[in-house]
Amino acid sequence: MISESFALHPSVSAKSSFRDRLLQHYLTGICVETTLFEGIDDLLESLDSCGSPWGIVTNKPTRFTIPLLNALGIASRAAVVVSGDTLSVAKPDPAPLLYACKVMNVSALNCIYVGDDERDIIAGSSAGMNTIAVNWGYGKPEEIPSWCADHVVSSASEILSIHR
Repeated sequence: MISESFALHPSVSAKSSFRDRLLQHYLTGICVETTLFEGIDDLLESLDSCGSPWGIVTNKPTRFTIPLLNALGIASRAAVVVSGDTLSVAKPDPAPLLYACKVMNVSALNCIYVGDDERDIIAGSSAGMNTIAVNWGYGKPEEIPSWCADHVVSSASEILSIHR
């Protein structure tokens, strides 16, 4: 956003004071209007009630991830949370997903990775997971078929039906 707004080269915008100010503003209002997508809380409750562990792997830095998940009331429910700075690599590298599996003591082959961006599907596929692309969130719906996810869903309830 900084690069585009101020016509700066990405290497310059990454070190810009504008970036620091934007991120501080983001942290201050991290969950002012943020909510879970429709049906996600029901999905998580279903997973919790049947004893299926679930986790979150995001490229968002820890300093933003944990406050956001706490404000949404789901941080303590997740079996694992892996942020973009937990390891030295982030998605689309599969290492964060494989690390989450290790923490949860589950095989990647027994996991489903749900994502709203191509890098999620790349990481999940590379980790050997079954992948689900959602047609809401960051991704552009018209691009989703090119991601080659195992499944594409339009609602959270569809994820649960794939899980079973």
